[in-house]
Amino acid sequence: REATRDKVLTTARALGYAPNISARRLAARRSFIVGLLYRGDDVNHYIPDIQHGALDACRERGYNLLLHPCEGGIDEAAFEIQELARQALLDGFIVTPPLADSLELMNEMTRIRVPFVRVSQLHRGRLSPSVAVADRLGAYRMTEYLASLEHRDIAFIVGSKNQGASIDRLQGYRDAVAKLALADEAAWIRQGDFTFESGRRCMTELLALKRRPTAVFASNDDMAAGALLVAHRQGFEVPADVSIVGFDDIAMSQRLWPPLTTVRQPTKKAAFAATTMLLDSLATGDSSPSSTELETELVIRQSAAPFPSR
Repeated sequence: REATRDKVLTTARALGYAPNISARRLAARRSFIVGLLYRGDDVNHYIPDIQHGALDACRERGYNLLLHPCEGGIDEAAFEIQELARQALLDGFIVTPPLADSLELMNEMTRIRVPFVRVSQLHRGRLSPSVAVADRLGAYRMTEYLASLEHRDIAFIVGSKNQGASIDRLQGYRDAVAKLALADEAAWIRQGDFTFESGRRCMTELLALKRRPTAVFASNDDMAAGALLVAHRQGFEVPADVSIVGFDDIAMSQRLWPPLTTVRQPTKKAAFAATTMLLDSLATGDSSPSSTELETELVIRQSAAPFPSR
């Protein structure tokens, strides 16, 4: 009963009681540790938020979290996961992009029968539970916002190929271009890879065009920062001459000049939701491939302004 439970917990706190973790593991035949898998050779500003979200969920349920950066490609990641599973060190895994976007890796994890949940836009409803962010709608709303500022010539810098976030954000931009009858120029879509350097390269290419866009939408904040640097160095005022916006709302986006208008994604909430899914699956044995999607938020700062008259 609740009254008895309160007495027990009060006494436990007074005596400084703590459960014997080793005994708990032996009795339940579990490690009560789950692993967070991410690419160790990427500069991912969202990883700290992913870690915090997963940790919060683990603490609520009495689990520990092992951070495991995977080096190299998909084959190397699959081998590392096999080794961890073979040693029975972990009860399950939370897998983040770009690893979580790989159908090859997901098939391998299914084959070795290791419980896992993905944070991914791709392959929803297949192989495992997953959590996605509404990137497509977020990109649509950002493009729509630029159109509301009377921009008709909007360029887009794409992220890494074959990643779910890149695919969804590009599609959201294209949806808005079509629905709002914006200018549709193939040369205004440039291929980046989510890095600062690729943002610099793509912005240099865009500014060299005979017909330049009046606004540039980079599909992450790192690339937007690179685009900002190029615009400043070439003597363009942002946003007086060209508007530049991003996606993610990493901490750096507020420290750029001008502060970056961007799309905030709920990274911490996504990690919390994915970890909760995994722990529920471990408790019930139900690993059916359900999927949930979390909303994004438009963050208006000073890097975008109404279309400049010429």
